[in-house]
Amino acid sequence: MACRKCYCLVCIAITLSWACQSKVVAAAAAGSADGHVPQPLSTVGLQLQVGGSRAAEHTHKLRQDTIRDVCLDQYPHVPFNWRSQRKVLALTFDDGPEASGLNPVLDVLAKHGIKATFFWNTPNLQPGAAPAHKAAALRAVQQGHDIGSHAAQHLDLTKLQPDQIDQQIAWGIGNISSLTGSSAVALFRAPYGAGFWSADKAGSSTVAHLWSVVRKHHIHVSWTIDGKDFAVGGNKDKCEELFNVYGPPTVQQGLSGVVLMHAAPWGIGICPDTLDRLVQYWKEAGYNFVSVADIVHEIYGMPPAAVVERARQCPQGMRA
Repeated sequence: MACRKCYCLVCIAITLSWACQSKVVAAAAAGSADGHVPQPLSTVGLQLQVGGSRAAEHTHKLRQDTIRDVCLDQYPHVPFNWRSQRKVLALTFDDGPEASGLNPVLDVLAKHGIKATFFWNTPNLQPGAAPAHKAAALRAVQQGHDIGSHAAQHLDLTKLQPDQIDQQIAWGIGNISSLTGSSAVALFRAPYGAGFWSADKAGSSTVAHLWSVVRKHHIHVSWTIDGKDFAVGGNKDKCEELFNVYGPPTVQQGLSGVVLMHAAPWGIGICPDTLDRLVQYWKEAGYNFVSVADIVHEIYGMPPAAVVERARQCPQGMRA
């Protein structure tokens, strides 16, 4: 899950009891970079988040009428709080693949003819996992959605040793490649966004190593809009709040860019009926839906795989 306490445009307070299983193993038990390792909550305030509290520091002031040279970046990325000049939204879904969370989302996307981007952890792609999960994952691939890595496990990568980071990245690539048949997994989103906020970089050799590994294999994809859909915890009575958090504020503020949602295990994520309503609402407001690959092309002027290849060839001294 990716979460950050952010300056909010709209704050809709809701109260619910929610106990979420922690997905963090012992190597990362100390918690995530944002302090939001899943834990029991008595009160959850849902709010639309734009990027994150530290996103303004991290966001590149991109000139939208020019193409950015990836060699000027420490690593290829779609920054936090990035905005397109076009009235477009790129829907992204973290976690899984897990059949009960993924299939209803795929149904909605198919209904509306939208190609989204999924960032997956990969235990359910390994031998021995329930066949239903792999079948749902294959369905996503066959429907033409882009698949990115969310690392092999949902760990705070900044709390791991360099060799463990290497392992998490490699396992994620290997498991997804075995499903898609492509050795390239160009898109990546770190669990919690950890390691890719501005404050994470100061004096951290672990973060520097994480960046160097990502630069070899991936484009890191941050987000523009985050409604904290995971906080609903599968409670259908709270789905209306999600519509109010994601929908009107996006239109009223004229936001565009990458939308963060979850198609997660245990029913933690966007409510399918709410997703259906949101898509229709955004369409009626004049939005078009694009893929993250389209966003990457808008930033760098080339498709994701070409961006990664270019980053590998960059002279070390050119990086900011």
